[in-house]
Amino acid sequence: MIVLFEILIMSDKILLSVIGFFRYGILYYVQLLGVLLLLHAIFGSNIVLVILSYTMAALLWWGFSLLANNKVGTLVNEVLSAVLALFVLTKDLIISIIPIDILNVEYSINFMGDMYSYSCEQICQFCFNIITMPFLVINITALLLCTIKGYWIEKYNDGKDITEDMIPDNKNKSSLFENIWNRITHNK
Repeated sequence: MIVLFEILIMSDKILLSVIGFFRYGILYYVQLLGVLLLLHAIFGSNIVLVILSYTMAALLWWGFSLLANNKVGTLVNEVLSAVLALFVLTKDLIISIIPIDILNVEYSINFMGDMYSYSCEQICQFCFNIITMPFLVINITALLLCTIKGYWIEKYNDGKDITEDMIPDNKNKSSLFENIWNRITHNK
């Protein structure tokens, strides 16, 4: 809820600017990772909680990407997807460099209430993938949604997207409620 309110208040800085979208997007992901770690510390390894958290994060990010100017949303999601993909490739490179003697060491780990044996390589892959994979999927899906939005804008909206001239000029003269309503409806 706080995230949506922040988007409405700072919409001209976030939704129309690549730099603003990047700053807010990275801040959003850091906040989300912090909330996930906090929930994990409070409730333990509850897979339902993790899935619910990632689902909420995905819905918020997709909505955020679709609210933004289409070129801004597309560019930011392309860049974030590329950076996350580079992290995955770098992880694979690092794991391929580590000697097999270290990677084959087995550890017993309590996972979801039961004890399992995992190799060091499996643990590294799992830890890294559980953090990056959902964000990569969220960004790629947001990119696809922005592409569909771009097609819709070109075909059905005469190529008109959200621009600065749609944001009210009289922000300081109106009440907070009027500013928020004008930003939602893109009225002058």
